[in-house]
Amino acid sequence: MNLVLIPKRSGLALGLVALMSSAAAIAAPADLVLYNAKVLTVDEDFAVAQAVAIKDGIIIAVGGNDIQERYEGTTEIDLGGRTVMPGFIDTHVHMHPTSHRMVVLDEARSIAEVQAMVRAKAEELGPGEWITGRGWDEALLKEQRNIVRGDIDAVAPNNPVMLTRAGGHSSVGNTMALKVAGITRDTPDPEAGLIERDEQGEPNGIIRERSDLYRNHVPADNWEALKPSFVAAMQDLLRLGVTSFHSASTSIDDEPVGLGGVEKPDGGLTFRRLQALH
Repeated sequence: MNLVLIPKRSGLALGLVALMSSAAAIAAPADLVLYNAKVLTVDEDFAVAQAVAIKDGIIIAVGGNDIQERYEGTTEIDLGGRTVMPGFIDTHVHMHPTSHRMVVLDEARSIAEVQAMVRAKAEELGPGEWITGRGWDEALLKEQRNIVRGDIDAVAPNNPVMLTRAGGHSSVGNTMALKVAGITRDTPDPEAGLIERDEQGEPNGIIRERSDLYRNHVPADNWEALKPSFVAAMQDLLRLGVTSFHSASTSIDDEPVGLGGVEKPDGGLTFRRLQALH
């Protein structure tokens, strides 16, 4: 019986193909044989095998330790009873490759820290260049309040800046970003969104649920520029056993980047990414 679960070229971080071979299967050379293991096949019976033979990044046999004898592997590894299992598939991931214009704000614990990172990025990019950021959370900031446009104006008055809150449902922009987006005190709230305003009725920079009003003006990064950070994030996931994910960060206008995975330098596939409109 042949049961194919998830073919994956990912070295030892296996997106496991549980290919159950019969005793009559014709033996063939293998690139890698793992034996003396607990191999969780996740078939209907949740059978536990002892060995796996791999050829060209695909599992060609799963069974008892006799596989070690029936398949001559270029590399053979005695796992000493350790567990081999299918790679995890995360069905809802917001994977955001890091652009050269982005500041990562997840660890910021004060508005001053956010300002320092934005100021440094403005000095790096020069006047007029868009700065984006992601991950700030007012509940984690010492000031216990939202970032507003004046906070950003103080450190980057000559760059349009958009900083997206943790969760992705709102963003704050500075005065230049509001100007580029054409948002003034007279701009009505967009459909399904909210433009926050201060006590004088002026936009305070925060837009809820419609960050696209800023984002549509940010120059797009090409895939080659984003790829290094994307690959680094995937390697982190592979170390945790995640070999496939559904990217829930795709809009209808996005280019279908990375469908089929990200290639290793030798051309092999390290990861499978499926995009979902979100």
